[in-house]
Amino acid sequence: MRGVYTGRIVHTALAAAKDLLVITSPTDRVIEILEAHVTNRTQETNEQLEAALFRCTVAGTGAATAITKKPHEPNDAAAGATLEHTYATTQPTLDADPVGGMEPGFSSLAGWHFAPIPESRIYVCGTAAEADTKILVLRLITATFTAFDCVASITWREIG
Repeated sequence: MRGVYTGRIVHTALAAAKDLLVITSPTDRVIEILEAHVTNRTQETNEQLEAALFRCTVAGTGAATAITKKPHEPNDAAAGATLEHTYATTQPTLDADPVGGMEPGFSSLAGWHFAPIPESRIYVCGTAAEADTKILVLRLITATFTAFDCVASITWREIG
């Protein structure tokens, strides 16, 4: 499908609650979140964790680390969305509640997978003046007992 992209990152030895990925819609498009994942690739001890997608009320400040965005189709244009993590000065300020009110717990061995039906997909609009409608954050809500290598990814489609 044209206009579909995935970005992923590995957070090494993660042991704290953390903003894993921050995606910002380009000003000329809307992005539709198709999937998001949080997985554990090193720890064999199971524990209950929580992850969710949050709208952002205030963007983070300082230089952020950009993440490579890969198109699903070979000759697709470069993604317009910005995908980042780890702001230098301050992290983004998030809404109090996750998008859709969902804050599901998951087994650290099985991982967290957000793959909504079309009616439940999240849209992020880059043309909006308010920060909370153009920035979305994938967050690990709970701290872990044992550090692990956390793989986080988001797949989205750009419309417009």
